[in-house]
Amino acid sequence: MPSRSAADMSGWTIVCAPSERILLVKQTRNRAMESPHTKQKRNKQVLHSIFSVLLIFVAGFAIGHWQTPFVPATQELLRITSLAPAQTKKLPPTFDLLEQVRSFIASEYVQTDVPEADLIYGAASGMVAALNDPYSVFFTPQIAEEFAKELEGEFQGIGAEIGRKNDQLIVIAPLPDSPAARAGLEARDAILAIDGEETATMSIDAAVALIRGDAGTDVTLAIGRNPDVRKEVVITRSVITVESVRMQVVEHGGIHIGYIEITQFGEDTGAKFQKAVTQLLQKPIDGIVLDLRNNPGGFLDAAVNVADSWVSVGSSIVEERFNAAQHKPPTVYTASKQAVLQGVPTVVLINQGSASGSEIVAGALQDYGLAVLIGEQTFGKGSVQEVYEFGDGSALKITVARWYTPNGRTIDEDGITPDIFVPLTEDNYNHDEDPQLDAAYAELMRLTAGT
Repeated sequence: MPSRSAADMSGWTIVCAPSERILLVKQTRNRAMESPHTKQKRNKQVLHSIFSVLLIFVAGFAIGHWQTPFVPATQELLRITSLAPAQTKKLPPTFDLLEQVRSFIASEYVQTDVPEADLIYGAASGMVAALNDPYSVFFTPQIAEEFAKELEGEFQGIGAEIGRKNDQLIVIAPLPDSPAARAGLEARDAILAIDGEETATMSIDAAVALIRGDAGTDVTLAIGRNPDVRKEVVITRSVITVESVRMQVVEHGGIHIGYIEITQFGEDTGAKFQKAVTQLLQKPIDGIVLDLRNNPGGFLDAAVNVADSWVSVGSSIVEERFNAAQHKPPTVYTASKQAVLQGVPTVVLINQGSASGSEIVAGALQDYGLAVLIGEQTFGKGSVQEVYEFGDGSALKITVARWYTPNGRTIDEDGITPDIFVPLTEDNYNHDEDPQLDAAYAELMRLTAGT
């Protein structure tokens, strides 16, 4: 598939996980995910602005997303003017209501300096937030620009994917050698507060906005690893550059193992992976470990490109299904290149931080029996988002489809179950132990021995 600059999102389809960054993309129109947030400010109980200057996308003025302080009617000076005919039934709302509200704000609101753009973006944000879908987001121009930069694999922050599961803001995955990883954050850590602001009702986008910031500045996270323990962690932000593919050859128990780690499916991951495979095949390799742990996803074409190296030409890798109202047949992405790794004993490592693109690759290889999956249950992100750009630079990211594995499985919410369950405990982490990788090596020794 052709490559293009991530700064130009036109024509991209993205499948993403609930994180501070996008997770999985294919080329069609614009599809995307992870977003920023606008902050709420108030002057004398009046919602005034809908932006903050950080990476913030707020859920807008939608019910349940903006927590407007309640002021009892007895404490206000009110005049009530009815615009409805007397003794008529309440009519269902139409979009004329938005224009009426805008008109009254323009003519009646006590302040005269409210930018109309703020009202428009607030209304658009509120409409999308009313979907109650954490993956559908309206981007203001500033946030859309930041989102595009993020696709390039560089941003300023702590280097952690975050999401919300079971009504709790959590760490999906810390990026390797990031400030978050060096501070000891782990997948599934609960983020209870950010700089003292509790996260119980905070949207993903709001959390992203608070956590991100200029390199060299600090952010304090209250982290919970179990219900009884809460600790504060101070993390210094830095410029995060994501190296998506790492490869090395390891000798273990007399066999040579090609170890490939993919940290995310970035714009250039497919090409980098193919280069790593070419280098591996020039060596005497007995088996492969594909490490997708803490990989939150990325571009769909990159995920398909990786699975392509194992799956037979013409075979399905992933299928998108749309709702009936869209009147679209399912879209099937098939393998198109020679399966150069088919037949090479392969183990795929997965965990709770493996999402979207990782799950597409792992699911396809599992369905075809081309790899043994070792580790823990994956995150469970099985939806597809599309990004539409508007003339003013703003954009809409909206869920348009669900994706399915070759055998027709949907992994949304449930995730993928490994063939061999091996947990990685906090004690393992603290002692630099990796029982999952050890199990992968052991399984490859078994497979290459033919037992």
